This record gives sequence, structure tokens and C-alpha cells, in this order.
Amino acid sequence: MARNHFFILQLTTILMLLFISALSFASSTEPQTENEKAAIVNNIVISKMELDQNVNIVMRKKGLLKSDLPQDQLKEITTHTLEELINRELLFQESQRLDIHIESQIVNQQYDLMKKMYPDKKAFADKLSAVNLTEKEMKSEVERGLIIRRLIQEKVVIRAQTPEEESLAFYEKNKGQFKQPEMVRAQHILFSFSPDTSSEQKQKTREAMEKIQKRIKRGENFSELAKKFSNDPNGKNGGELGYFDREQMIEPFSRAAFALEINGVSDIVETEYGFHLIKVLDKKPERIPAFEEIKEDIAQLIVQKKIANGIKSYIQILRDKAKITTFPEQHPPNE
Repeated sequence: MARNHFFILQLTTILMLLFISALSFASSTEPQTENEKAAIVNNIVISKMELDQNVNIVMRKKGLLKSDLPQDQLKEITTHTLEELINRELLFQESQRLDIHIESQIVNQQYDLMKKMYPDKKAFADKLSAVNLTEKEMKSEVERGLIIRRLIQEKVVIRAQTPEEESLAFYEKNKGQFKQPEMVRAQHILFSFSPDTSSEQKQKTREAMEKIQKRIKRGENFSELAKKFSNDPNGKNGGELGYFDREQMIEPFSRAAFALEINGVSDIVETEYGFHLIKVLDKKPERIPAFEEIKEDIAQLIVQKKIANGIKSYIQILRDKAKITTFPEQHPPNE
């Protein structure tokens, strides 16, 4: 099942990025005062500096500043981030115990792919500077993430395969979950106006749309008129909107579209976006698709759940065997 295999690769890539997204300083075994420690994981120290850096990265990704949050929410983010760092350290330690390595060629390829996410060398260098890492340290972080991914692949993902009988049983038990709503495929012509458009201007816009409506009634091609006159970006494609259900469009538009027969054209419909003429190209009734149509999607869903649960269980096994000490937070993260 090629799609299923591709999905697993996608998911493990996401997991790898999750474990290296919080770009961290290398953990240290050097003596530190209690105020400098966030946790000790089997004699490896996770420093307060590392934790603070990762909390700030998490907050930047969420578009937050510490001044935006009450202390209890900031503490919750800090606690969650520390737990992720502990889990990551446990996974890396286990990969080292099992002597898991990554070929330098693969590390270099992944590192080059990451660099290509930035528009130029300066942007990448600025990112490294922002997280206080050299290129050598960053490449080490990439290697560490790849090693963790390989561990997860060998210990969790490889065991998450789903035979077709399991997918079929899931389908039979949860058919309602796969119900597809009634859908229409439509195109439209839009003459837009803004909320502050005057009544006089709206009337002129409506009169212009009425002229287009008359041309359609005389038999002119709807798609060609949409390409020539519609204000909507889809106008260049003949106003094509594809398939949509009732909830995907604004209510007056949806009501008019679903009331039409195939090839029917609506009267002028007013919404907050402007005046529309709608033509329905196809309709699909509400239905539950056959198992053969969606069996690969079901397999992906089951595999995803197995992997998520498997990672959680695997990490818990490692935590149960580990010696983990955490230290009370003495201060909020620095910006």
C-alpha cells in the first residue's frame, strides 16, 4: 500500500521535526548550581538556559509574548516544554544505548534541505544567531533528530502496520463517521462591493449584474462571461468553485446553490461580498462511500493512532526506567 507507506514517512518526518524544532543547547554533565538546572535525566543535565530558550521559541511560534500571558499559563507552557525536552533526551539516550547511528550523507542532505527553507545564507545565519547556535551545533541537532526518528521508526512505526481486515472492521463499526454530506459543484460571477459602499453605488452594481444576467439568458457562455467580468480571483477559471457542502459557503450563497438543478443559473444573490450569479455544474447526494473507495484513508487513520499511542507508551517505558529529577522554576523565561 504505497500511500500508507508514504503517510508513515510523512508522520515520522513530522515527529523528527517535532523533536528538533525546539533548537536546544547541548545538555551538559558539568556541575551546575541548582538555580542553573531545569532537570537531570539519568545524570544528563537539562539547563535552565536551554529550557528558557525553548520556551521562548514555543511562544514565538504561537505569536505570544510573556507579557501577554498570566503566570499560570506561562508556567503551563514551561512545564510542557520541559516534559518534551525530557522525552527527547530519553529517546536520544536510548538510541545511544542501542548504538543507532545516521550516515553522514543523510545528515548532510537533511541539513541542506533545512537551509533551503530560508531565502538566503544571511537569513539562515540570522536564524542561527537568534537561537545561539553555530552551524556545527545546528548540524549536530539535525543528526540528533534523525537518530531519534530512526529509533521511533524501528521501535514504533514498523509495528504499526494495518492489515486490510482491521481497516474493514473499523469501517463496518464506524460507517457513520465516513458519511459525506450533499455537495454541489458550481461556478459564479461576482460583482463585489465593500461594507461602506453607498446605496446608490450598490444599485449601479446590481444594474451592471442584471445586464450580465440578460446575456446569460440569451445563451452566452457563463464561463466566458465570468472570465471577462467577475471580480473574484476564480473568474480567470470561469468562476469555477469546485465541490462544496452547505457549510462551506456563506448562507445566502449556499441556499441559492443547493436550490438549483444541474446547469441551472440562479437569480442575483446578494451576500456581504457583493452580487453573485451562480451556475450549478453537478450535484452529489449525501452518501457513505464504499470501503474500497476509502480503505487507504482508513488504514492511514488507524496507523496514525497506533503510532501516536505507540510513541506515548514507548516514552512511558523509558520514563519508568529512568532517574529523572526536576527543579522548581526560579524565574520566568527571558525574552
